[in-house]
Amino acid sequence: MYRPAAVTAWPKTYGPQTARVVGPEGQSIWTDKYGRVKVKFHWDRLAKGDDTSSCWVRVSSAWAGQGFGGVKVKFHWDRLAKGDDTSSCWVRVSSAWAGQGFGGVQIPRVGDEVVIDFINGDPDRPIITGRVYNEASMPPWALPDDATRMGFMTRSKDGNKDNASYLFFEDRLGSESVDLHSERDMNVSVEGIHNEVVHKATIYHHKTTRSVTVDDLDMQTFKQGQILAVTAKGREERIVDNEKKSVTGFSDNTYTSNLVIKTDDSVSTLAAHKIMYEAPEVVFGQLIDAQGNASKVEPIPFDIKQTKGQVISAEGSHPTAADYLASASSSSIGVATKVTYKKGVITDIQGVNMRTVHQNQITDVKGNVAISIKGNLNETVLGDVSIYSPGTISIKSDTNVDIDAPFWVSNAKGVSTSFTGLSLAFTGVSGGLTGMSIAHNVVDSSTKNIDLSDADVRARLKNKVDISKSNLRTFFNNLFIVG
Repeated sequence: MYRPAAVTAWPKTYGPQTARVVGPEGQSIWTDKYGRVKVKFHWDRLAKGDDTSSCWVRVSSAWAGQGFGGVKVKFHWDRLAKGDDTSSCWVRVSSAWAGQGFGGVQIPRVGDEVVIDFINGDPDRPIITGRVYNEASMPPWALPDDATRMGFMTRSKDGNKDNASYLFFEDRLGSESVDLHSERDMNVSVEGIHNEVVHKATIYHHKTTRSVTVDDLDMQTFKQGQILAVTAKGREERIVDNEKKSVTGFSDNTYTSNLVIKTDDSVSTLAAHKIMYEAPEVVFGQLIDAQGNASKVEPIPFDIKQTKGQVISAEGSHPTAADYLASASSSSIGVATKVTYKKGVITDIQGVNMRTVHQNQITDVKGNVAISIKGNLNETVLGDVSIYSPGTISIKSDTNVDIDAPFWVSNAKGVSTSFTGLSLAFTGVSGGLTGMSIAHNVVDSSTKNIDLSDADVRARLKNKVDISKSNLRTFFNNLFIVG
């Protein structure tokens, strides 16, 4: 190839120069897709100081390469170099921050274009002073569209264009942001205090497991409330030592399924006013699992037995509630649920009160019992009924006392009866008394037979005696009727 001889020497400068970056009026950032800029040299008196002041000038960067930063240590004029590690000697790389065991390190990579100077103009002492982008090594983001973005990007060795870690600073007005991305792991170590102040919202998104370990006290303060949402797979909380919770306002807990509270010791509930329950059914002595299955409860193996027709007298045996409890083994009593009210209990039932006891019921009252019923009282007992009192048993009615039984047995040492008006109707009467004293205003007897067999019967009637039957038989030693 023929080339004409170079008659005029190519102009050159000696050493680096400084210049001022310029652009069109009203533009604070002016660049092209290579990241080049326009400049105005200080000695250029004819330049207007706009984008016509120079050609596009490549910008040397402390870190620039194939979308991340790198080096190519083969001079453009070196036609004999193979373009491998034999093309030059080892060349030092200038860094914006280099010191004795500290500073910044960005190793230029193969294929990147670098800016080389020579110390004291000695070709044997090359040094890389910067790096520039070119057509083969473009900036890491699109320019000039993203000219407001500053930052750093590094790419994974032997990876593709999607394998990168970066730190971006977005300077677009109204969209300022800092983006930090790690291609794989991120380790942050703070030996002192880590202080973060966020003036608006904070959003964390963990796509897998999140583990937090606090070796000392963990304190959190929420001045405007807290909302915790667990949307799947439930929640488990483990506390090794004590737990204390204080709520100064209202506490409302809603469970759509079962709630089970277990403790190896006691459960204490203290209320200054009321403890309120609302449920169709309250069950004591059983637990329920997450599947809704109730625990199995064995019945208490003891019974309350009474001989049919037995009458408990004052001198006879009269078992108490404590006797029935003592008759049961300790293991069987352990199955039952014991409820103790240390300060008493007042129950106000606004609606119907229904109780079903499938086994025995024992009530042991150490003091008095008072029952006030505004309506009727109906009791049905399919077995025997026994009432014992060492004192007086009183039954009072403002109208009638009706006893309907096929057989009546009374074993009393004495009978004292006082009536204001007496009406008797017997099919058969058999009486055996040591003594009988009758004092009535009116005696009206209308029966078939009255058989009185005793030693002495005295009847004192103030008004009259009306006997309207065919026979009156008396077998007394003395019969006195005084009218």
